[in-house]
Amino acid sequence: TQIDLESVRKKTDEPLDIGDDFVEVVDLQSFGRRLIVTAKQNLNQRIKEVEKEIIYNEYSSTVGEIIVGEIYQIRKGEILINHNRNELILPKSEQIARERYRKGETLRAIVKEVRKSTTSPMVVISRADPKFLTKLFEIEIPEIYDGIIEIKAVAREAGERSKVAVESHDDRIDAVGACVGMKGVRIHAIVRELNN
Repeated sequence: TQIDLESVRKKTDEPLDIGDDFVEVVDLQSFGRRLIVTAKQNLNQRIKEVEKEIIYNEYSSTVGEIIVGEIYQIRKGEILINHNRNELILPKSEQIARERYRKGETLRAIVKEVRKSTTSPMVVISRADPKFLTKLFEIEIPEIYDGIIEIKAVAREAGERSKVAVESHDDRIDAVGACVGMKGVRIHAIVRELNN
């Protein structure tokens, strides 16, 4: 990566000074087969690492956000979800009890954590996490999204029952009424998403 001035002067007529970049084009023929194969492997390795880094950064920034993916494989202990051509994992512990999943169905879940692993980053998603319910409320109820109503606490036994404590920062708005909606329309959308 470094060369002295005398050697450069012998190789080129360019007026180069100390600290300048000197680029020498090396003929590929001189490498020989083994070196070319090694270079190819190194390059592929680097590309894979960069891809891993991109996936890791992309999902690290969406922890706590809801994603919509497609179920493409159902295993005994986990379900694999396809999201933007990436593989996400919904483990048994993060599934809602008694929920039935079918291949090809779309699924909403929250990004719970992203772990670095040797092959590719492991993105764990969850439907049982209380934060999933919080996010559903934000999506369905504009007053919560706007900050007029605040979710104080969420208690949840996934698949059994849930309780959400809400408070209104505006005297004119009834916190519970806004969350339930006309004839329960808003809350029903959330209840349906959680399989009743």
